[in-house]
Amino acid sequence: MTGAGRIRMRAARCAIRVFLLIAVAAPSLPAQDVSGVVSNPPSDALAVAVEKLTPPQRIGQLMIVTAEGRTRPSTSDFAYLEQCSPGGVIIQQINSPGAAASYTARLRGLELRTGLPLWIGGNLHWLAQRERGAVSTFMQVPSMLALGAARDMAAVRDVAGVIAEHMRGMGFDLYLGPSLELAPELPGATGTIHCFGADPVFAGEAAAVFTGAAREAGVLAMPMGFPGGGANRKAGSAAVLLTPEALLGEQDLLPYRRAVESGVLLIHVGDTLVPTIDPLGRPACLSEQVIRGLIRERLGFQGVIVAGPMDSRQVTQVADAAEAAVLGFEAGADMLYFEQSGPMMLKAVRRIGDALQSGRLSQEALDGSLRRVIEAKRAHRQPTVAPIKERDAEKVASRRDFVELCYAAERKSVTLVKNEGGVLPLNKKTSGPLLVTGVAGVDELYELLKKQMKPLAQQRIATALHLGEVQDFEIKRITDRNRGVRTIVCLLSSSLLTEGQAKLVSELRATGGRVVVVLIGYPHGLPRFAQADAVLIAYCDPQHCDQSIRAVADVLFGDAPLGASVPPEPVRLRAGAASAFDAGAVLRCPSGRLPVAVSEAFPLGAGVSFDAAAVLSKAEWDFGNGKRVKGNAVSFAYDAPGRYTATLTATGARKESVTASFVVEVE
Repeated sequence: MTGAGRIRMRAARCAIRVFLLIAVAAPSLPAQDVSGVVSNPPSDALAVAVEKLTPPQRIGQLMIVTAEGRTRPSTSDFAYLEQCSPGGVIIQQINSPGAAASYTARLRGLELRTGLPLWIGGNLHWLAQRERGAVSTFMQVPSMLALGAARDMAAVRDVAGVIAEHMRGMGFDLYLGPSLELAPELPGATGTIHCFGADPVFAGEAAAVFTGAAREAGVLAMPMGFPGGGANRKAGSAAVLLTPEALLGEQDLLPYRRAVESGVLLIHVGDTLVPTIDPLGRPACLSEQVIRGLIRERLGFQGVIVAGPMDSRQVTQVADAAEAAVLGFEAGADMLYFEQSGPMMLKAVRRIGDALQSGRLSQEALDGSLRRVIEAKRAHRQPTVAPIKERDAEKVASRRDFVELCYAAERKSVTLVKNEGGVLPLNKKTSGPLLVTGVAGVDELYELLKKQMKPLAQQRIATALHLGEVQDFEIKRITDRNRGVRTIVCLLSSSLLTEGQAKLVSELRATGGRVVVVLIGYPHGLPRFAQADAVLIAYCDPQHCDQSIRAVADVLFGDAPLGASVPPEPVRLRAGAASAFDAGAVLRCPSGRLPVAVSEAFPLGAGVSFDAAAVLSKAEWDFGNGKRVKGNAVSFAYDAPGRYTATLTATGARKESVTASFVVEVE
């Protein structure tokens, strides 16, 4: 290297060192509301730890990378982590809570060597995903879409608490979630169960609950997918945010605004294309209009903005990952998220160093970014504790109260969208003989139904999940062997091609049996199964559906929780005239409702009900004027004109209660 080259290198290292030391020593920015978070006072030890890092490690503090090792950090993971010392590490998938605890403990060793807090992140639903044939000891936790179908904030609080305790119990301190992207509005998009549905108000309420539950458990929640639109994706194409900019505030941005108001410290910006916001057509994570314009200025967010993945296909179509890293910082990101680690990351670190040296990247801006990261880590840092043992993590994941809370939420989410001729609930006398068939959950449902229904048979379609669709030979095998069966419960999956599954339903109906479809997953293929006599929806992964199937079995026999179905407009009555108040007209059973709009026949909020009175054990009316009356169906007269709020509190057969309120205008 020439003398001039050495001088430039020393200057670059000096600039980077100054950037880090200024960031650590600078005064704190206006703090987000972090009430309830365990915090440590600023410490000179942190500044000393930063000073000891190499220049690549200092830049690495502004990066969150994904480890490649499946059961433990790989050799290349450790090589990169020690060389670049990232600010956070993500674990994508693992086969058990105990293995996750072992993994995080190994990563904590790196934290002890550097003296800098390391965020270790993940998402419980990602971690628990099962590959075909793989064994996992994770319990099934309801999906975000299941919570959207239940529309019950008590269930949201329960599930949010279970997820937060799981994450902390495995040694994680960063939760990549929840995703606050709304359900897709693009025709043909398949959608995902990892969103709260199409209602931005509900998503915002759920966001506040999730961030609060994580904070209470000592875990940082990072709402994902800003500014939305990530589900507007067809197979093989990029996701696109389609909402006009004028409507963003009441639609896609609303859940994120609620998260900011709840005191969240981090927000993730995704790689969705945002043509209505960015005139250059760049992904959101590279867009100054999104990061500075929407998050900083419009939402007033003062926390850490994490942009990426910088190595996703959608981003690398604009620039390679190293150049994208520079573009992300130029757009205003504080940290960069990558789906990999290793050589590509080292290239990105070098490119960022070059951009700092040339003046392309503002040292002042990166000073502010690192200051925000360090302040977030100080605010959230937990007291040093011994690494979590594998057996303790497994105990958390198998807690009986957690299992029952998740099961209760699943019961509230199961949605009945068709029930032609009263096929459901099943009846021992009129529904048999009964066949259980389908592509997932067949064995589990058979074991649950055989306690109540005889004669009963089962036939799994084992090839469907491997081949991606139901084959003609499977349809022939099932229909030939089961002629004369009175009722067929057919478990189908939205993750498979619908053509073969729809043909199966048609052929089964042609045998003379009544077909009950249980659709598993995001219900985008629902219209193809409208030919069935009855259709239920369970919003879960077909590879991990045991709790959902347990809830479906309850609903099939009419053992479902009550929900509220209040009139949208005020009820108008005359003073002094007795009127009938019937609990059966206000309640529904099952309680789940479509959390997304699928078609004109199946709009947002669609669902049908059994006779709710069949599961009603107790009801009490509060008429809003100081008068209360007990009874399922009562007669009541208001004495004086006015506007009142009538409230029904009802209890089902399992002591599950629901409250329904509606407005009464008395003339």
